[in-house]
Amino acid sequence: MQKELSRAGYRTTREVDSGEETVFLWHPAYHDGFMAIGWAIDYAGGWGAYGRNGNGDGVRLGRTDSLDQAVVAIIGWAAEHGQV
Repeated sequence: MQKELSRAGYRTTREVDSGEETVFLWHPAYHDGFMAIGWAIDYAGGWGAYGRNGNGDGVRLGRTDSLDQAVVAIIGWAAEHGQV
């Protein structure tokens, strides 16, 4: 899925803090690429997906079984709210 994301202009970054992995999803159209459109946090048995509302605040989108599903949820949220 990473190649498809890159072709569409998205990029990801990963951070690990205290054993918790967070993947941030970026798109250049959102705040000139300086703010992630969303992120996913690896929980035991799944991923929590988060997007941003119109104020740039985090919004919990739900829990998914895989990182790919979390990324799809984040992109869907961002598209619905005119962020990408």
